[in-house]
Amino acid sequence: MDWPGRPAGNGRPLVLCLVGEDEVVQDVERGIGAAGAPRALTIRPLDAAAPDSGCDILYAAGSAKQSAQAALDAVQGRPVLTVTDARRGDAQGMIHFVLARGRVRLRIDAAGAARAGLSISSKLLGLALSVTR
Repeated sequence: MDWPGRPAGNGRPLVLCLVGEDEVVQDVERGIGAAGAPRALTIRPLDAAAPDSGCDILYAAGSAKQSAQAALDAVQGRPVLTVTDARRGDAQGMIHFVLARGRVRLRIDAAGAARAGLSISSKLLGLALSVTR
């Protein structure tokens, strides 16, 4: 992933914002801890996303204060990589996790990412079940 105006090795940690109930936040934190991160990552749980939340990545599962779609709408047009999960509703971010043949797969909205000024690596695109260009 490349963010506009942000070199890959600039030393500032990526900010992963999580809009979801406590269970969602704990699941994501546990998954990231198990996978390891290639560079520093700051996890920021939010009740609701806003355009000025300071997120580089937004995992939108929805909370009591904000639906997943409303969280996506809040950062639309900003250089924020949005991520959603089909198990948590119909809202679809730039990266959308789906279950296919018993495996978690990705649907990628590369066109949406490009509109936000983001570019998704060809390696990640190659892993996708489908890519919208």
